[in-house]
Amino acid sequence: MVNKQPYFILIILFVLLSRSLAGQIDVDGTEKQFGEGETSFKKKITISFVYNESDRTYHAKVSHRYEKLYIDENRSKGLVQVPFNTFQEVELQTAKYFKIDSSGTKRLIENVKVKYADVKDYFIQNIFYADLKVKQFNCSVELPKNYFISYSYDVIYNDLKFLTAFYLQDVNEAVKEVEIAIKKDVNVDLAVFEFNFGDKITREEDDSYIKFNGKNLKRMVPADHSVGGSYYLPHIIISVKSTETTEKSSEILKSTANLYNWYHSLISELTPDENYIKTLSNSIIEGAATDQEKIDRIFRWIQNNVQYVAFENGIAGFKPAEAKEVAQTKYGDCKGMANLLVNLLQSQGFDARHAWIGTRSNNYNYSIPSLVVDNHMICALNYDNTLYFLDGTSKSAKWNIAPAHLEGKEVMVANGSEFIIETIKKSAPEKNTININGSIDLKDTRPKIKLSVELAGHFKRDFISYTTHSPLKSIKNIPYYFMYDYLDGIKVEDISEPVITPDKITFELSGYYMNMALSQNTATLFPFLSIFKYGNTTKKNPPVYIDYPQTINVTMAVHTAGKTPREQYANTTIGQPDFHVNYYTSAESGKTVVHQQLYLNVLHSPLTDKEQWNDFVNQVKAFNNYPLRYE
Repeated sequence: MVNKQPYFILIILFVLLSRSLAGQIDVDGTEKQFGEGETSFKKKITISFVYNESDRTYHAKVSHRYEKLYIDENRSKGLVQVPFNTFQEVELQTAKYFKIDSSGTKRLIENVKVKYADVKDYFIQNIFYADLKVKQFNCSVELPKNYFISYSYDVIYNDLKFLTAFYLQDVNEAVKEVEIAIKKDVNVDLAVFEFNFGDKITREEDDSYIKFNGKNLKRMVPADHSVGGSYYLPHIIISVKSTETTEKSSEILKSTANLYNWYHSLISELTPDENYIKTLSNSIIEGAATDQEKIDRIFRWIQNNVQYVAFENGIAGFKPAEAKEVAQTKYGDCKGMANLLVNLLQSQGFDARHAWIGTRSNNYNYSIPSLVVDNHMICALNYDNTLYFLDGTSKSAKWNIAPAHLEGKEVMVANGSEFIIETIKKSAPEKNTININGSIDLKDTRPKIKLSVELAGHFKRDFISYTTHSPLKSIKNIPYYFMYDYLDGIKVEDISEPVITPDKITFELSGYYMNMALSQNTATLFPFLSIFKYGNTTKKNPPVYIDYPQTINVTMAVHTAGKTPREQYANTTIGQPDFHVNYYTSAESGKTVVHQQLYLNVLHSPLTDKEQWNDFVNQVKAFNNYPLRYE
């Protein structure tokens, strides 16, 4: 009789070897192609719709499958969190952790028992999201420098309104291969944001699914001044228009009207305590002589007395807390603060309304009927035939000037059973200004510099916000920190106390100017302040977020101590009408006067033409290095 055991062992070894080879990972090649961090080797999201016989409604099932390599990336320490709200159910399927040996072979570290995964309250940067939970899992042993995770889970959406945006790529994530497959349905609309990914993203259809595939998507790393991910990351927004059963047909988000009707239904469920609100508002406006003073007092009371806590998800992300509750507890999210503001103003006879808006971090408008469009609530005040937009979460805003993070955005204003769509105007660059008048004295080997600074518009409001949120001991240093970006090459020795008037803030800085070199009888001076703080847009860095339209003017008198400059700068303009810098110098008795002006009339760098913005940035940086030479 033939002994078959050796053959059996060979078969087992062959199978194990085949599995190891199939799981080999080229860590060095991946790092060379995508850099350090999280890289999704395979990412698949499948969205389908299921009819639930028990409650006779449609649900959405979204299946997530991931295979991810982490190269020198231990900040998360292997923690995976899956958020869900009260309208969702999460079912974790599998989770496996692997190490990568020297040959690139995956070796199993742990097969996680996901059915015992923790359910936790959701926090982001220590902010508690009351209506949001997470299911999470982690590896129970210490992970190596490079590790691999394979995991999967399903999310059931019991309310189809909450089916919103799905991203082929996330911030700081590189992707080798991704697929988002959406079950075909005539009642489902798609808004596709491919941006400038060209042939890296394709769309395919078969009888059952619409599929979006992406390959080799390089990591996008936000800079200090970057727009939100919705401006540059490829994603799809799903809007379910309606559902149809044998019993009935129900509209979900067929149009913006459906969106408003749902918002309005949540507001209609509120039961304000009118006596309490009236008594409170009377105490706030006591002694006010005019309507404008009443509005101002109520708005400032909200700013000064109610602490903003968080944006919340689920129903709490859309339904405000009762006005009395917010007033008594002295805290609330944007919706609670807006609702209290509406109630206080209405109690004094003003036409105040609830209003929904997506801030500038959100790249959407109401052409898309989806909950993803709005991430904020404010108060709209119809006063003297003009709509004003009051945001109580902005501590330095004025009631009659919309804060910068709302500029240029569409806003939905309640109007009974109807609604109004308005666009909040962009402020004028001439209204948001920094004016700097200074002098540099060359008679000393360490030239002394003095600057008189004047802030107006949003610059003034930002400065006030700095002082509001800073420890008392550091308030005297706020002018330095506020101006830090513009003070390259200046050693500040003294700062005056800021003087605040209704229109502007002024203060003075003095110290030494370091951007110069002395050699024998020649002084080489780099006289231009760094008044432009924004950077380039690259393949790895997203478009630039501009704080607000602005103008910065600098006039610097260089006292020459008898020296004569070799040349003056002719009037030079870099850029184009919406963003440019102007430079020139003029000679006066015993001094050279250096002039600079930065003008930005944009809210972000161009999304479609990076080259024109990058050319502007590079030329500005180069011009700042042109010297004046005195002999």
